Amino acid sequence: MAPPEVGLLGSALTMGAALCLILGLLYLGFWLLRRYGPAGLVRNRGNAGAPALAGRLFLGNRQSVAVVRVEGRTLVLGVTEHQVNLLTEIRGKDDFAHVLKEQDHAPDSHDPS
Repeated sequence: MAPPEVGLLGSALTMGAALCLILGLLYLGFWLLRRYGPAGLVRNRGNAGAPALAGRLFLGNRQSVAVVRVEGRTLVLGVTEHQVNLLTEIRGKDDFAHVLKEQDHAPDSHDPS
């Protein structure tokens, strides 16, 4: 006895079901990887110790000033192509604008006036 012939509709339904199964497995794998995967692939979920970029000001080609929050500390970093330098640490509830304002009003030893 020969196997029954499958029509065009049957082939299309079989192919559609296989495609849905493959897409479902890909989605499930992606979801599991995001949920339980390595820390580098998972978004920051409010970890207190994880570094967070608060802001960045680009000064030129591959040069910037970045404000980073790490373990309750706020750091102002100078970033170039070859190195990262700590410019200052903001303490307490001061924000970056307040620190810049204080620096603007502070006497400058290089100012001849």
